[in-house]
Amino acid sequence: MADLDEPIHVVAPDQAWGDQGRTLVHDISAALRGLPVDVAHIGSTAVPGLEAKPVIDVQVGCPAGRIEVAVARIERLGFEWLGRPGVPGRQYLRRRSGLPANVHMVGRRGDCGPTTSSSGTI
Repeated sequence: MADLDEPIHVVAPDQAWGDQGRTLVHDISAALRGLPVDVAHIGSTAVPGLEAKPVIDVQVGCPAGRIEVAVARIERLGFEWLGRPGVPGRQYLRRRSGLPANVHMVGRRGDCGPTTSSSGTI
């Protein structure tokens, strides 16, 4: 598993972030087709005109019983599963190749129970 700590650099607003967020939401939604999920572009890159780290954040709301399947599908998009670090009730995935992005997987009603990834079980 990769180290979670990485440098954060805040940059001037980029008008492309909105389109990049919409594209990523579309791609993740397509990968999760058939699952009862909600996918949204979140964080500072989702706010036009706001300085931000140049990493698109997406949140996925998913019933706890379907999280394992959802994580595996998101991994196929080039995301690395980093488990449940730091924030109770959240699974975290990130991608740093291509368009850098984070996926915050949360269970509906705050339940984001244990899961496995393609690389192992937590």
